[in-house]
Amino acid sequence: GEMVLRDGKIVMRDGEGTRTIDAASHPAVQALIGGFLYVLQGDADALSRTYELAFSQQGAVWQLTLVPRDAKVLKLIRRLSLEGAGIALSKMVLIDGNGDISTSTFERVVVDRHFTSAERARYFALPAAP
Repeated sequence: GEMVLRDGKIVMRDGEGTRTIDAASHPAVQALIGGFLYVLQGDADALSRTYELAFSQQGAVWQLTLVPRDAKVLKLIRRLSLEGAGIALSKMVLIDGNGDISTSTFERVVVDRHFTSAERARYFALPAAP
């Protein structure tokens, strides 16, 4: 399957069909997207304001764990862990407020793709809060 963030919505496609989630109307989704985008944007200040951070590295392999600082968000997302090697993300593990674990793996990651200003605004900007 695949997951695409576009125009403030998450579009997920798999063998069962396509589902769309409006991120602006779901605080947990907004927080998840925010954490992910802050990492992609390299915005360490926004990450540290929004999450408690733990980083570990062995050689080129690294792990970044994000724990929400906001108590309301923490009830929805307990922890988000990102793993990778070098500059490529390979795995994302989300533990939600109920303790359920969702794992996403990333393959064939293209790390040298350059986006135009319009593409960056469209694909990597946080949707407005309701």
